[in-house]
Amino acid sequence: MPPFDWPGNPVEVISQFERRHSNPEAGALLLFALWTVDSIYYLQDLDDTHDLSQNTVAGHVLLS
Repeated sequence: MPPFDWPGNPVEVISQFERRHSNPEAGALLLFALWTVDSIYYLQDLDDTHDLSQNTVAGHVLLS
């Protein structure tokens, strides 16, 4: 599964959302949801690949 390709810059979308709703906590929750989706895609790629000796897995950069 390739990394999820967001239709726009997620940080800019969250900034616009915070300006519209004047609530920075809502933006933080939206960012958490974004990270959750990215993490699910990343974990699926790890499960599919099982080879952590590479520097990247399906386009995701592995942090050491």
